[in-house]
Amino acid sequence: MPGRPTFIVIGAPKAGTTALYHYLDAHPEVYMAPVKEALFFRYPPEQHQDGVPDTLKKGAIRSLEAYLALFDGIQQEKAVGEASPQYLHNALAAANIKRTLPGVKIVAILRHPVDRAHSQYLMHVNAGRAPYRPFETFFKEALPHRDAWTAMPYDCYGLARSFYYQGLKRFYDLFPSAQIRVYRSDDLKADPGALLADLYGFLGVESSFRPDLSVPHNMGKGLPRNQAWHRLIVMKSGIKTGMKRLMPAPWRYRLRQWLMQNTHTTKQPLDPQVRDAFFDVYQDDVRQTQRLTGVDLSLWFPQGDTLPK
Repeated sequence: MPGRPTFIVIGAPKAGTTALYHYLDAHPEVYMAPVKEALFFRYPPEQHQDGVPDTLKKGAIRSLEAYLALFDGIQQEKAVGEASPQYLHNALAAANIKRTLPGVKIVAILRHPVDRAHSQYLMHVNAGRAPYRPFETFFKEALPHRDAWTAMPYDCYGLARSFYYQGLKRFYDLFPSAQIRVYRSDDLKADPGALLADLYGFLGVESSFRPDLSVPHNMGKGLPRNQAWHRLIVMKSGIKTGMKRLMPAPWRYRLRQWLMQNTHTTKQPLDPQVRDAFFDVYQDDVRQTQRLTGVDLSLWFPQGDTLPK
């Protein structure tokens, strides 16, 4: 349908959606919405209008007219898409998308659940949304409250985002499986060319195209080297208010980026023993996800464990 998406990348957050967005945007036969995370389908229809008091995320698209305007730049592209990784876990997104775009293709990419949770935890710490303590300590503290994770602060909320089955099931319940393609972030890292060839083919564009794979996307940061400097960067303060008045926005942005790059450690992979120890929390969900999608997730299980197909 002209002027409307033919596919949507629904998640998962911190699993490679930013890289997919850029690799799709690089394809000459693909048009990507200039705004990543439009978030239009996250909210009830009655909130899709200007002037309604609600809790919409700042910058979220509020009206169908504004959403469709994201695609005004379409020329001769064969595939048209957007990427909002929050759709995967949102209770309303699948039904909202089905109601508006029943023929749209759905793309998801999944990451080892503990690695994904660790990555989101670092993001929340670096954004000042969660206090720093070792990830192992945080996970152990959060385990007794597992049933309430989605209602807890950002860091625990992030742990809940590593359960994939229920979110994906909402889409499989509404869309034919032929309209859904699910990938592993492991394959995007190990053989991005093969994954992208399959994805491009799924979307109906030239599958032999290869984007520039040398540029990393949204690699994340390690932990702050100095907590005092970090609080100055991310928290509200009189110093920041004064700088906002005196320094132009582009300069403030460059300064903040320089400080973040030079006051953080290099991101380190999670200890495999920690990953395996905490995987037990997610293993039933992984089994259900494999049965639902048909994607082989056995490589996520600790060595010696088996994953029934």
